[in-house]
Amino acid sequence: MDEVLSRNLFKQRYLELQQPKQSTNGGLLSIQKFQTGGEVFTEKERLGYMLMPVASALLQGTQAPGESKTRGLLRAFGKGLEGVPAVALKIAEIQSKKKPVVKSIGAATEAEKIQLGVPKDLPYIVSREDGVMTGIVNKPSDKYVADRASRLSSIDQIERLQALSEKLGQPTGPISGRANQVAAYLGLAPDFASLQAETASFTKQAISAIRGAQVGPKEEASFDEILPKVTDTPSVYQKKLKASKIYLQNLESRISKGEGIVTDPGSFNFKSLEKVLGSTIGGTVKNAPTYKIVNGKMELVK
Repeated sequence: MDEVLSRNLFKQRYLELQQPKQSTNGGLLSIQKFQTGGEVFTEKERLGYMLMPVASALLQGTQAPGESKTRGLLRAFGKGLEGVPAVALKIAEIQSKKKPVVKSIGAATEAEKIQLGVPKDLPYIVSREDGVMTGIVNKPSDKYVADRASRLSSIDQIERLQALSEKLGQPTGPISGRANQVAAYLGLAPDFASLQAETASFTKQAISAIRGAQVGPKEEASFDEILPKVTDTPSVYQKKLKASKIYLQNLESRISKGEGIVTDPGSFNFKSLEKVLGSTIGGTVKNAPTYKIVNGKMELVK
């Protein structure tokens, strides 16, 4: 063994890999794992680190004049053993230390929302320690939840209106729609009365939803143009339903997750719906005022 340890090639390579550094009193080697706390050492690692002072002393040992290689080896070995208790103590110290807790705050993941038992599609802000959720920091207000439910309900109403209108054979129109309104009033067209009531309910709820989102007068006026009416032709009625759905879905994506209002009131490009409708939009609102959100409040853009 003494011959192997004394080979220059072995010694040089070992020093390159381990880069041992000893203090003047035979202290610990400078190893990254010894610089942190809370580490867990395997048995193999513990043994390896505890033998490193011995290996370092053997590799750096010298042969005194008149001293045999064996005696020099034993002397270096004894010197290395002096550093073993210090290593053992350091390992015990490191393992007993606790790493600093890393705290963070951020949007809850889908898995965290499931863990909390809250709706996956609502925004929640949670706190974490070392990546593990510890609690809710902020949750949607009751108003936000109610307004959002109203918007989503409006989108669901569109699908019901589309199905009901088709089921009744597209009974809307400038003439047929008015005739059916009279018949419904007299109790002679209960199915059309349901369509008329559902259409009115959708209009009311949709307008309430966009007002709650504070889209501004200009955008609200443009939206009013694409709301369906039972006096629209069957084709126009269906197209308005489709355009309303596109708008409301876009509105949902523009709403601030924290406050439940749009951050860009009046910015929706209603011209993009003209292809869906087959007609122009905005002729009656071209001079309407434009608003913007400043510090959570709506202000007129001059």
